[in-house]
Amino acid sequence: MNRIVFLLFVLFSISICAQSAANAPDFRLTSGDNKTITLADIQGKVIICFYESKDTVKKNKTLKDALEDLRKGDGSDKNIFVLAVADCSEAKEPFIGLWNMALTDQSKKIGYRLYGDWDGRMRAAYSFAQKDSNFVIIDRNGKIRYRASGKVQDGKISEIKKLISELSAE
Repeated sequence: MNRIVFLLFVLFSISICAQSAANAPDFRLTSGDNKTITLADIQGKVIICFYESKDTVKKNKTLKDALEDLRKGDGSDKNIFVLAVADCSEAKEPFIGLWNMALTDQSKKIGYRLYGDWDGRMRAAYSFAQKDSNFVIIDRNGKIRYRASGKVQDGKISEIKKLISELSAE
């Protein structure tokens, strides 16, 4: 009997730990127009972060489109910050200037600033998959509430939108 109670306690504890949100690691990113951002700069908002390489930027287009209408549609965008990050760790002189121009041009196309992870530290801190599309939701308290690497399945989009709506309303 004691073994059963102990096993149930262990399973319950594991379940609670698996559901608890991890603290988002700090980061320091720089955009093509030389603007810097850290986690502390945007904490207090729900952060929707796409971290991608130049070759994977279209992989989660359906998700991006769905979240764009959420961000612009209901007025809650003051509580939401879209953090678009390009893995620029492979950029080397003399091509860094070209990468900066590309980030600036792409920022104009998407309607918000695109930042570069120039040294790969954010990728390492968040354990993002290299050369893939990575997606993270960070709540207002700096806790990671959702993460995915690779293509997010279309069936998950409504769940993600609901989570963002709930977090931005808190």
